[in-house]
Amino acid sequence: NANNQILEYMKKERVNINQKEALWSTSAAVVRLKNGEAEFFNIGDCLILAIFKNGFHKLLTPYIDHDLETIIKWRKLANKRIKNIRKVLEPQIIKVRRETNIKYGNLNGEKKTITFFVFGKIPLENIKSIIIFTDGLFIPKVNPEEPENWDLFVKLYQESGLEGILRYIRSLEKNDQNCWKYPRTKQHDDIAAIGIDFL
Repeated sequence: NANNQILEYMKKERVNINQKEALWSTSAAVVRLKNGEAEFFNIGDCLILAIFKNGFHKLLTPYIDHDLETIIKWRKLANKRIKNIRKVLEPQIIKVRRETNIKYGNLNGEKKTITFFVFGKIPLENIKSIIIFTDGLFIPKVNPEEPENWDLFVKLYQESGLEGILRYIRSLEKNDQNCWKYPRTKQHDDIAAIGIDFL
């Protein structure tokens, strides 16, 4: 329904729905607590991470880094101290947008979106926390080819909650306005997150 509504609103606003990079696009992560279980759904790069009572943690939803190729190119340009890298890489960014619902999924009104839906459920009895978050809460990396540091993410969450993760990320981004040290397509990405703790 959400995907269909995006399509209807784009038509109403006269968006050229035949031009793939012009399509409105969004990700989603949803959790419903019901009958002692967490039902979950995701599409795109909004993720859901569970922390278990034994200290173990894992992503309940897959992480597909569809921007990796772009960020590797960004790293090379950053090493040369090129300014306005986003403008230089605009053709690459458009190329990745055109791969939506081919190599990775997003809600953008296309019928193929449904093939990228991820859903399931997990019992709550051994879970301490569930974190639902957008990619803006990913910890910046010097080397884009390194895996995400979910251990640090969980440590920060357990010590000081979502605000602690946000403070840490903003402290790294603050002194890197050109996005040279931590390659990324903008100084600050949008962040939305929900932490659910079970007492």
